[in-house]
Amino acid sequence: MICIDFQIILIMGVTTDNNEKLRAAGFRIIRPDDTPAPRIKEWISNGVWVTMKVYTTKAARDRGLKEILMDPKIVTG
Repeated sequence: MICIDFQIILIMGVTTDNNEKLRAAGFRIIRPDDTPAPRIKEWISNGVWVTMKVYTTKAARDRGLKEILMDPKIVTG
């Protein structure tokens, strides 16, 4: 079992190593992006982000992000 101290990660900042620890613990890391279109990206590994979903507007993306973040195993980073 992997134990993660989220307070330490918040103090240290989100780094590739910390993202790896979160992924190993079963978390998914996502973030909103506007280029080339409003979308939500997911961190896969070693700084690689892939598009989860593309939206027609920023407002739609923000609503989608809010819904996705209802899952306790999904965090923004």
